[in-house]
Amino acid sequence: MNALARAFGAEFTDVYQQGEYARYATLSLDKNWEVIATSKDGSAIQARREFGKGRVVISGSTSDLVASAPKSMDKESKDKFLKNKSENIDKMIGWVCENQEPVWGEPRLPQPMGGGGAIYPELEGGTDGIVVFYTPNINPKLLQCVEVEFPKITKQINQWIPSTPTKEPMYLILSAGGGGGWAVNAFRPKENGIISLDDMGLISIYAHELAHTLGGPANSKGDKAGESPLHNQGEAHAGWFQGKVDAMYKPELLDKATKNCQAFYKTDKFKDLDIARYAQDREYREEFGKGADWSKIWCIWQMMDDTYGTTWYPRWRMTQYDRWESDPKRKLTWDETIEDMSLAVGEDLFPFFVELNTSLSRKEMGEIEYKGEKVSLPKARIKVQTPGNVKLDNILDYSKPLAK
Repeated sequence: MNALARAFGAEFTDVYQQGEYARYATLSLDKNWEVIATSKDGSAIQARREFGKGRVVISGSTSDLVASAPKSMDKESKDKFLKNKSENIDKMIGWVCENQEPVWGEPRLPQPMGGGGAIYPELEGGTDGIVVFYTPNINPKLLQCVEVEFPKITKQINQWIPSTPTKEPMYLILSAGGGGGWAVNAFRPKENGIISLDDMGLISIYAHELAHTLGGPANSKGDKAGESPLHNQGEAHAGWFQGKVDAMYKPELLDKATKNCQAFYKTDKFKDLDIARYAQDREYREEFGKGADWSKIWCIWQMMDDTYGTTWYPRWRMTQYDRWESDPKRKLTWDETIEDMSLAVGEDLFPFFVELNTSLSRKEMGEIEYKGEKVSLPKARIKVQTPGNVKLDNILDYSKPLAK
């Protein structure tokens, strides 16, 4: 942020002070700036200036542009607070825009409930359950990629991980820049944002962000019950299906494991990393680095694909959601997650995960209760060995036991 601010003769300091609406980073300003708000000790927290043919406002807190109030306020105080804050926002934006009338269209912007972008490009299109927002100067190739390839990707990922569809479409925002994206699936409508300038970037990011919104076959109550320590729809999950889609479009990846985890398998990190400890021990995470757990998990899942076929994954999700239907908010232990996976494949996976250096409370599943019955399983036939090639096979009927 300071690299940008310095271009205008300003800087955010590392000193924070309380202002009227929030806690602010105080500002260091050159003589061209007009201070328009100060903290309780008189430090500059908001300022404005003319620059070239334009105008700029700088603030030490993004909360200046969010019409929200502290939850602790009573209704009367909150109404007064929001009225004053809205007037301040109008004043700021009015000065920047020289109080000009909007050139066209509705001047208000939607306020997202969380996680997404509040400013949408002005043009709108759509195809097969997707509403896409884009700018007039977009590369036509990118729009064609969305219209032609995205429905194929949506159909394929939904085949691999069948999920309850929502009534509303996916809202897709295309933005220019280097690769990246975000997904909002905790609220409605679903939203995917993609920052990319090439079609393969669009494809890969969309596959990842779409997978974040798909959790697998819900139970009889329509819930996705239990929170696995692997995170039900987290980064490992999204990256797994992203890797499969990458291989669909890049022939050179077809003879490699999903997310090319064969390379990670050859490292000492694969052998030494304990994915259970990694999730619980901050210093241990820092020792191995961000994302090391994802790489090992992808190795494990590739071995599962190699042994049980692609159907094991949705069957695991179905088993988990069914098993914990009466306790949907339950934070699952590693033991409980390995039990769910074992029930899904019909074999005891505990020895396999112990060999993978995973901290579990026991070396075998033993006898557990599932659907009112006592269940014990034979030792799993899966081996810890070099992950095989990416599997793009369609899943079979995940409601039935996996065929050996």
